[in-house]
Amino acid sequence: DLPSLVSHPPTVGPESLRLSVGSFCHRHCRVQLVPGRGRGIVLTGDVAEGELLIASKAFVLDWKPSIVATALAKLRQCSQDQHDAFFCLSDGATIPWVPEDSLARVQSSDEISNSGFRREVNEESVKRILQFNMHSRDCLNKKKADEGGNICGLWLLPAYMNHSCTANVERVFVGDMMLCRATRAMTAGSELLTSYISPFQPWHLRQQTLSGGAGEGYGFRCDCARCEVEEALLPLAQAEGLMAELAHAMGQIDPRQPSKSLDIFTRLVQSVERTAATAIDANFAKLQRQTSEACKQLFGTIGGAVERTPCLLARLHNLLCGSLLPAWTGVRAASQQLSR
Repeated sequence: DLPSLVSHPPTVGPESLRLSVGSFCHRHCRVQLVPGRGRGIVLTGDVAEGELLIASKAFVLDWKPSIVATALAKLRQCSQDQHDAFFCLSDGATIPWVPEDSLARVQSSDEISNSGFRREVNEESVKRILQFNMHSRDCLNKKKADEGGNICGLWLLPAYMNHSCTANVERVFVGDMMLCRATRAMTAGSELLTSYISPFQPWHLRQQTLSGGAGEGYGFRCDCARCEVEEALLPLAQAEGLMAELAHAMGQIDPRQPSKSLDIFTRLVQSVERTAATAIDANFAKLQRQTSEACKQLFGTIGGAVERTPCLLARLHNLLCGSLLPAWTGVRAASQQLSR
């Protein structure tokens, strides 16, 4: 019942986000092994663009510093099905066996608990499972700026989705629910893919965030088509230079001088567009030699041919510029402030 979800009163903390609604899973979704990727969610039938695939209640939801303690308390007293569903998730080192009725188990009510019963739970295992499967609950403030990251949670079924920087699933948070919709039409056999990180950053930052360090990141390097194409086109030095310009621009923002901010971000956008055009011109031959399959995945037959057509050049330019989207967001924000 979407109207009842979106009419929920403004939130002040994790407890106020809890909604009295159940979970949903599309009949074509199945958890299964995916060659080279571990487990994933694969479609057994066709779905349309925008179709709701998963509506999942949070197994656990709390402020980030408290999430481990909250998960431990839940696991000590939750139903056996919920306990088993949690420990079916990967801890980054192992991939536990998933029973045939895993979807039913994962989607079962998380309100059922064993009153008065407390089981022993390994805290280190819980920490690792949360590290590799937890999501920040993204949200926007009144100015449409991202304010996600403070409240985190674990949504059991969506945790089985693998990562891609060109996701085919978009997730939206309403209360303690995660709603996952298809961003494009998909056929049977397609794997549902989501982005674990913000896609609006250059390839080298995405790789750093995904690989992470001790206790951070997801412990892998992304080999998706987008990363392959961007790395071929935009050398590390140029990518780092653009991020340094963005950081410098952010540091110069003065809310009292919107015209100055607008000028700063306008010049940054121009710099990004020049760099993207230069990078494509300088590295197109490399793209033709090394990334023809990746182009085909991203752009279909147009990219698969890797011919220097205006259409392909425009798509490559948009791809590189999209990685620096905050520059355009800054222009829009400054323009709105100046108009007011």
